[in-house]
Amino acid sequence: NAGVTRARANGVAAADDCEFITFVDSDNTVTPDALSVLHNAMNEDCDIVITPVEDFLIKQNGCMNNFEHRKLLVRGNSQVNVLWGKLFRKHLFKKETFDIPREIVVGEDTITNIRLAFNTNKNIAITNKQILNYLIHPDSTWHSFNYTIEYKHTLYQLKIASIKNHITKQEEFNQYLQETIFKRLELYMETYGKKLFTNNIENTDFYKALVADIEKTNFHLKTSRKVILYQHNPIKRAPIVLLRNILKLLKS
Repeated sequence: NAGVTRARANGVAAADDCEFITFVDSDNTVTPDALSVLHNAMNEDCDIVITPVEDFLIKQNGCMNNFEHRKLLVRGNSQVNVLWGKLFRKHLFKKETFDIPREIVVGEDTITNIRLAFNTNKNIAITNKQILNYLIHPDSTWHSFNYTIEYKHTLYQLKIASIKNHITKQEEFNQYLQETIFKRLELYMETYGKKLFTNNIENTDFYKALVADIEKTNFHLKTSRKVILYQHNPIKRAPIVLLRNILKLLKS
């Protein structure tokens, strides 16, 4: 009962004489040939094999550039940030791979994936054969979890710390930094895009880091989003907020 991250860490530690590691979540089942499919896709030019999730990877041509793979993970792309349905070389797992706070119960797989991806410079192999049956439970933690500003900021800090351990060139680091903006900005817009009052959000670490990263990386913002993000005066926010609310009603 120590959590999924500790369970995975214990499993990897127990597999000390193995060359490869794969994970299966408790709410999934795998096909009888799952391990052979993953193993056959592994080759000397890769350290990680991934399988399709909702047809996303089927469009790829047998491999994915590691830089693009890392960017998808850092952005938080739900198609690649899961740990199941993959095969990893054991040497990618380091002492810090599972060093994740116990309170991180959703998004811990993304942090683990990022750390593994930055431990190799090889491209990622892709097998287009579906090997996993993903069973959806509406009451599971993943489906019922409510992201907060504070929680999202903690995930952001873990991502940044994981990247900084490997990337020293500022220009390259900024490319990954820009990828962290998307999900944070999305949460901000969902939370405050329909509100006239921002409740002093500008004084939080989440907001300060988000704005600093947007400016540091020259992240492109639409005019309406700029107003919502930077304007905290309810009277000046009103026209954009009301327009966004009307458009949302029309779409629904």
